[in-house]
Amino acid sequence: MLRKIGAIFIVLLVISFIGCGLKGKSIVAKQEWSKNYALDKGVEATSPLMVDGDPRTMGETQLPTDVSSGSTKLTEAVVKIPEAKKIRKIVIQSANLRSFIVYYGGNSPDDWKLVEEFKNVEDNKIVINTNVTTDRIKVRIMRTSEDTTEPGGRGGQARLKRAPGKIYEIELYGFDESEEVSTPIVSKSVSSVSTTEAATITEVPKAPKLSSTITAEKVYPLAGPIPIKVNIKAGEDEIIVLEDMVSSAMIATKLIVKDSSGAIIPCSKPTPPLSSPRPYRSTDKPIDVRNAKTIDPNSVISIDISNILECYPIKNPGTYTIQLKTSFDLYDKFVGRDATAKTDIERQIRDINSKTNYTQQEKAALIQSLKEEMQQSSKKRAPRYIEVYAKGTLFELESAPIEITIQ
Repeated sequence: MLRKIGAIFIVLLVISFIGCGLKGKSIVAKQEWSKNYALDKGVEATSPLMVDGDPRTMGETQLPTDVSSGSTKLTEAVVKIPEAKKIRKIVIQSANLRSFIVYYGGNSPDDWKLVEEFKNVEDNKIVINTNVTTDRIKVRIMRTSEDTTEPGGRGGQARLKRAPGKIYEIELYGFDESEEVSTPIVSKSVSSVSTTEAATITEVPKAPKLSSTITAEKVYPLAGPIPIKVNIKAGEDEIIVLEDMVSSAMIATKLIVKDSSGAIIPCSKPTPPLSSPRPYRSTDKPIDVRNAKTIDPNSVISIDISNILECYPIKNPGTYTIQLKTSFDLYDKFVGRDATAKTDIERQIRDINSKTNYTQQEKAALIQSLKEEMQQSSKKRAPRYIEVYAKGTLFELESAPIEITIQ
């Protein structure tokens, strides 16, 4: 009996020490990087020397195949791996890159999405932590240390002569097969928790920042139209994205449409470009901005796509699935007024009242117009803008697929 009591005491003492040591900590499996995907068999690159695993060899960037040659064109390097992988880290070793932009490939060959832009770098080795799923990466060269300026002659402008980028290696990594596992331990008294229970207590996962669903009719005629609605919902936090990214024209090109055999019907339209930047005076100097879209916490924005046949050429009757798969940059900084449109209009009314170059009749007409506008948008936020070169946090958005029948 005494021996059994002694054994129990030792077990409780050990558990107590373990509990003290783990209090407030997580059990985290050590995360290892995968092999360099750019060294896999079947990889294609602008220059094989960029992906040969030897940092002593060097390849040069080239003009895209769809543009004419010329010193004013931007050169680039593309690395294509045999199948899409989740890329967590990109390493670029170069001899002369100073400003460049890194993209990853989307659903179609011409669909490129921003990973990160670099300006005035001095390091010859750049490590980019990211989280994208793709089968290709592109590096577009904006400036090198070997660019030169040629005089334009009498009365002419000087001309920039761009040198090609010189790249030793482009490396692509994911995580090793065993993904990171984190199990938070909740501190309890030794008498009220067993070792088995302590190992299974986990935090309830927080809802995603954004989620999406697609709604549509079940059956459509082959001749169309086939309208669908994409709903994007914010989680517990306010979300700010570029307005262009949630336009119907943009979202329409981000669908995955498959036939009953699972074959993807590629989008027939290119991804629309972002709107042109516009100058905005912030503090003491103007900056270039684009319109931002604010999604309030727990609110939903609905994007109506009038006819998916305009982007996805469905020729035969049958069963098809539709899914949204895209990515957004989420921003926490913006320019503009953090106020309601009502507040902004009230300021305009005060400004008009203070003007001396309006007649009383003109003032009354302008103020009446603004008051009517205020009634229509009393709860709407004043415009917000995102600086063109501002960096957001990349978020990949994927809806559940829906099924429709076309007959």
